[in-house]
Amino acid sequence: MAAVNTSRMHADELDLDAPLVRRLIARRFPHWSALPVRRLASSGTENAMFRLGTELVVRLPRHPGAVPDLAHERRWLPLLGPLLPVAVPEPVGAGEADEDYPWPWSVYRWLAGANPVAGAVARPEGLARELGLFVRALRRVEAAGAPAGYRGGPLR
Repeated sequence: MAAVNTSRMHADELDLDAPLVRRLIARRFPHWSALPVRRLASSGTENAMFRLGTELVVRLPRHPGAVPDLAHERRWLPLLGPLLPVAVPEPVGAGEADEDYPWPWSVYRWLAGANPVAGAVARPEGLARELGLFVRALRRVEAAGAPAGYRGGPLR
């Protein structure tokens, strides 16, 4: 199993670990409290992610600047999902701040798969086609009231 990266990416980042997630789940979602919790090796820069059993994943903002994105996810993912040609994370539980963790957090259905690795994609043309279909479908979505984007740049 790959080593878990728990190094800090932000000066104001909280220490997040499996025991904390177990406590949060036990208090907010006791029906999931017997499920094993395991931190994912690759969590991302804004959120830490923990597997919850085999079907779920818990996402917790790592620092205060990531908190607003959680509200956007909770609002927009259920709206976008049915309009896109691939599965997107489905929120199934909304956790709130408590004495152990100061911000909202979420539980999503686990999406099986792997991140593509440059030079190691078996069918790069197929991946490019699927990505193009996804981008085309996403651009057709009426996004009035959507949050402004702040990452990336022109695809050209």
